[in-house]
Amino acid sequence: MLGSVWAGARLQGLLVRRNPETLLLLFTSPFVTVAILSVFADSGRTGLMAMVVLAPVLMALVQMGLFVGGEIVTTDRETGVLEAATATPAPFAWVLVGRVLTVTAVSLVAFVECLATARLVFGVVVTVHDPVRFAAATLGTTAATAATSLLAAALFVAVRSARTYQNALPYPLFVLSGVVVPVALLPAWVEPVSRVVFLRWSADALRASVTATTADDSWAPIVYLGLLSVVTAGAGYLLVERVLLSGRRHGRLTFA
Repeated sequence: MLGSVWAGARLQGLLVRRNPETLLLLFTSPFVTVAILSVFADSGRTGLMAMVVLAPVLMALVQMGLFVGGEIVTTDRETGVLEAATATPAPFAWVLVGRVLTVTAVSLVAFVECLATARLVFGVVVTVHDPVRFAAATLGTTAATAATSLLAAALFVAVRSARTYQNALPYPLFVLSGVVVPVALLPAWVEPVSRVVFLRWSADALRASVTATTADDSWAPIVYLGLLSVVTAGAGYLLVERVLLSGRRHGRLTFA
């Protein structure tokens, strides 16, 4: 198992080095940060900018995870690698886990980019008041992003054009999680739906760690984040195995 994960991680690391276009979202993250923070700067809400800067960070993590997750499947299918990979003794799902984890780890560079942009352009300094919670929230967010990417990759195996979905999926997540607009300002039915979107709990946990007040010292968001990570990863793994089994049976791994 660990050998398959490590092999997948090494493979994706080599592909990232040879195909730097997969890192395109890391180049756009600073511009997204400037666009979002400019709205608050122009409206005089500068006191909120330290927390708002976390939004482009989370957006970059999810977009890169889903984009590259879909690109893994699409590229492997177009080059004929997908069928060969599923025929090897190494479980394809675990190889995919290693590749997704590599992409997620690389996307953490967006943290540094967005925080540096906020400081250099707007003079906003994000101070972490609870390092333990911040570390736990970052680890949980990384795990949840990787789990979501695995689930998305499993879905992409089953569809003909993964790129159509990989470009559209992140935006509903941004809205439902309250990353772009607070959930309290959205229709009432959105609130229960947002509870199953990991970004909501990621945002709550990260914002709590950079808030000086101790009004809410609950670790519930991080607990929910961990639970969603486990459930999503399990669902993704099972779905990958099921889709591959169905694909082998019906010959649908590669579309004409």
